[in-house]
Amino acid sequence: MKRSSLLLSAALLVATYAVHPQQAHGATVTAVLCAGAEFPCLPANTLDSGFRANNVNTLLANRYTLLSFVFDDASANFTGTMLAVDSQGKFVYLWGGGVGTSKLGGGPLWLDVQLSQSYVTVPGTWSFSEFNSGGCNANATAAGDNILATLAINGATPLPVMNGVCQPFNVSGGPVAVGGIGVVTTLTGLAQFKFNAGGANQQVNLPWGEDFPDPAITVFPDPNNLPAGFTEQAPEPAAWLLMAGGLLAVGYCPNPSTSSVWSGLSGGNVGCRADVERRRSRHSTKSPSTHT
Repeated sequence: MKRSSLLLSAALLVATYAVHPQQAHGATVTAVLCAGAEFPCLPANTLDSGFRANNVNTLLANRYTLLSFVFDDASANFTGTMLAVDSQGKFVYLWGGGVGTSKLGGGPLWLDVQLSQSYVTVPGTWSFSEFNSGGCNANATAAGDNILATLAINGATPLPVMNGVCQPFNVSGGPVAVGGIGVVTTLTGLAQFKFNAGGANQQVNLPWGEDFPDPAITVFPDPNNLPAGFTEQAPEPAAWLLMAGGLLAVGYCPNPSTSSVWSGLSGGNVGCRADVERRRSRHSTKSPSTHT
């Protein structure tokens, strides 16, 4: 990856969230397949996109939420799980793990992924850290693929952009003191996969995450290491009314070559949830089509 392109992508990724304060909201995952390095992807470069939410709104003390997801396009896909944890109504964790795949080996392609969750917190100035750790298969390594990642806190991005370059990678940032934390804090994980031209089925896998850690929790929580005594938070009562509609809110493209699916993976730790699914497909050689 050229240094100028890397710096531009990193700068755009940071600037996007520094100028757009985030509202409190529940667990959401968004994926956008893009023909350009900008973040967020410009409409003219958006090839496909998907969104999923589980309607677990502001996370309460000693609660967690899990949100599994699949984004599948003819050219690339991303599968994984998001975990958010609130400890004591003060300490917060956001973890995202999964595998990004360039199916056909065409490139360059960029896959932008965003995870977000709001938490109950204690006002003050607290220290946050981040990590980006993972690896690549042989085709991704040969193509020189990489992934940029950082975390936003209430819309600001005080932590550095971490660049994971294929071969196994393990980069981190922080701790950084962040002031102005209030009674609700929103963490947003941002990641941008870059797949270069090369062999088919290039794969980059990772977890990445951010925390203001609880000294009593010695291992960063992940789906296989949930803090003892914590319970999974249920969706807000109003969300149950949306379940039937949410399950029906799925769009399909008539052209199989451009179709995408954005759905949940079932798992033992995942409870009932309302899902909101949206999608859009576009090819640069065709005019955009609209699906309802």
